[in-house]
Amino acid sequence: MTTERKKDINSAIFELRKEVAPILSDKTNPMYKSDYATIFQIMKTLDPLFAKYGVLYTSSVAQMYETWGVMSTLLHVESNTSISAFFPTDRIGDAQQVGKLLTYARRYNLAGMLNLCFENDKDDDDGNGLLPGKKSTAKRVEPKPLNMAAL
Repeated sequence: MTTERKKDINSAIFELRKEVAPILSDKTNPMYKSDYATIFQIMKTLDPLFAKYGVLYTSSVAQMYETWGVMSTLLHVESNTSISAFFPTDRIGDAQQVGKLLTYARRYNLAGMLNLCFENDKDDDDGNGLLPGKKSTAKRVEPKPLNMAAL
């Protein structure tokens, strides 16, 4: 059975989203004792759908507005249309810390671009910490002024 390819990235994502069930957690964060889905689990779930709808996912370290981060892109191969997300990662640390941060950024970019749901969203401290009466572990990041000369 041949699957008809969609005309652009938005159409492909629309069709793909109809088939994505909440992604199951496969790891526990030892610091916060919360479950989460690893990038491996997310890709294991999405790769067959990417293939079915002609979508390529790429991620690389990039610089935007004088800030280093992870640029993730979903490309519809047939139409050469794409969407991208940038996650700032300006943090200094050893290679292990940087690697963890890059993986975290890839997961969050992909989840944001596809509006993914996770089986453990009810335990998500990143979002739930913003609710009244809850303490968030997230640190506020001050935006850097836009450098028009860099554009």
